[in-house]
Amino acid sequence: MEELMERKKMTGLLGIFFLFMAGFTVLSHAADSFGIARVSVKTMENQVITHQVKGTGKTEGLKEEAIFVEEEQKVEKVWVREGQKVTKGELLIQLDLNTLEETISRQEREKKKLQAAIEAAAENAETEKKKQELAYERAQEDYQQAVENGEIDLANAQQEVDLAYEKLNNFYAEEEAALEEQEGQDPQTQEDALLEEIRTKEEAYNQAVEKRNQEVQEAQRAMEDAQLPITRDSTIETSRQDLQQVEEKLEKLQVLKQKKGKITSPAEGVICGLNVKTGGVTALEAAVSLAVSEGGVQFIMQIKEEDRKYVEPGQEAVIEADNGEREVAGCKVKQIRENKEDPALFDVYLEVPAKEMEISETGEAVIQKESQAYQTCIPLSALNEEQGRYFVYVAEEEESVMGKEMVVRKVNVTVIEKNESYAALTEGALTSDQKIIVNSNKEIQEGSRVRIQENE
Repeated sequence: MEELMERKKMTGLLGIFFLFMAGFTVLSHAADSFGIARVSVKTMENQVITHQVKGTGKTEGLKEEAIFVEEEQKVEKVWVREGQKVTKGELLIQLDLNTLEETISRQEREKKKLQAAIEAAAENAETEKKKQELAYERAQEDYQQAVENGEIDLANAQQEVDLAYEKLNNFYAEEEAALEEQEGQDPQTQEDALLEEIRTKEEAYNQAVEKRNQEVQEAQRAMEDAQLPITRDSTIETSRQDLQQVEEKLEKLQVLKQKKGKITSPAEGVICGLNVKTGGVTALEAAVSLAVSEGGVQFIMQIKEEDRKYVEPGQEAVIEADNGEREVAGCKVKQIRENKEDPALFDVYLEVPAKEMEISETGEAVIQKESQAYQTCIPLSALNEEQGRYFVYVAEEEESVMGKEMVVRKVNVTVIEKNESYAALTEGALTSDQKIIVNSNKEIQEGSRVRIQENE
């Protein structure tokens, strides 16, 4: 009996012991589970890496029109400001009418002065022309007279030469008779005298030829000089050009007077430049620059230097306008330029479909560029970096005294391309079925035990 009671007692104690052991095991597992990190895992997947470039900007008109006002006109009032939208015919500037009247009077006086100068210069030119014609007529007369006088002198000189030769011939024919008549004179001496006379007459003839040629040449040159064109007086041409400018300016001033000094917008658009102010004076430069609405608009955005490689002419873009409430699709990249103020930025010019946006409207543009498809893509949250090298954590199953457990392993990887959501890796570092840790509720490292959260 006592032995039976002892066995029952031992059996009860043993049951209590196993009960306590089971309780301690449960508590141990519970404590261990509380310390293990819970992680989300994914396997590699096929993805197309898309790069999205965003930038804020503003539209501007493609067609600008410069509005000029006659210079030196006092501005009574400027009715618009830069960036203001205006309609066709809207008043932009009011000129001072007194200044306008004074300018018109001054230009009219200048016109009369130039007209008088032109008339005087024309009269002088006519007088010079008549003088030249008279000088030419006289030169012709002098030339004819020189030719005639020269011919007479040559004829007379030739006659003297002929007479001298005649005397010599007579001397030879009548030598004996001449000797009897002129007693005491040596015949040789008489012959020498006659020959000397011939030489003298021939020399006189040659001089007459030379004189005739010289006088004719001088008369001919005087006639040629008289035929030279009169030097044109450049002042008359300059005065005519000045008169034309004065008349054109007067015409414009008269038009301004008819409009009562009001400068209005020639078209609908936006004021993009003002070079006058109330109380100021107009100059040669355009008083107003107007971006014309009918000319269309372009959108100019700024992007960072690192995003430049993802943007090329011809790419499509979308603009979010009205604080993101309106989407303007169908935009295209037209050109890309380095920003003049900041070399770390680039200006991107987008073509905007007609009538989709107005001038000076702001918005945010989005440009996307898709790369090739990769089969080794992982979420960017799974990618870690240490000392310039990339790695991921994977969860692998191992046997332990506690049974099967998931343990963290570190795997180095090489990134081919990435965006803000995914990274494409080179093949070989990971297998398609490896569980890549993308999130963890606690800090983990290689060798850490983890528990995978299901349905994550």
